[in-house]
Amino acid sequence: MSAGKREKTMELSEIFSVWDRFERSSAVELALEKEGFSFRLKKAEPSSTCREENASAAVKSIPAAGAVLALPRSDGQAPVRSDAAEEAARPDALSPGEGLLLSPLAGTFYRAPSPDADAYASIGQLVRKGDVVGVVEAMKLFNEVKADREGELKEFLVQDGEFVEFHQPLMRIE
Repeated sequence: MSAGKREKTMELSEIFSVWDRFERSSAVELALEKEGFSFRLKKAEPSSTCREENASAAVKSIPAAGAVLALPRSDGQAPVRSDAAEEAARPDALSPGEGLLLSPLAGTFYRAPSPDADAYASIGQLVRKGDVVGVVEAMKLFNEVKADREGELKEFLVQDGEFVEFHQPLMRIE
């Protein structure tokens, strides 16, 4: 590169920010050019069945009108409680100490590696710590969900193909 010529590029953080926003949007394709640097993102076209399941899962995951989620604060203090937080704090609500296996990330939970394959685990099955019991798909990557304890799989708390949040209870293992 010559001394007077500036290299045209985007910061990696800018690319990840655009990528993240694109993944969360309904857009199917995006082309971006900035100062001579360009890239293109394109989502894979899901099957019609997959679209219908994801659409119904998305509708189920929309909070009730007026509900405000409690997000972590940047100052490190506890989040302000909201209607949604109040609901989760009910005494009859599930708590992590009750044998719950929590989602390691936000994404779509699947009980099997593919629609025509057997489920990783089923209700009543004994699982060992480290056994794969499901997957969470995020940004077109499938992340294994492994049992964090040994015990019997008592129940699934989410449906196959349902969108789950980070640390949302997926199943009960006792």
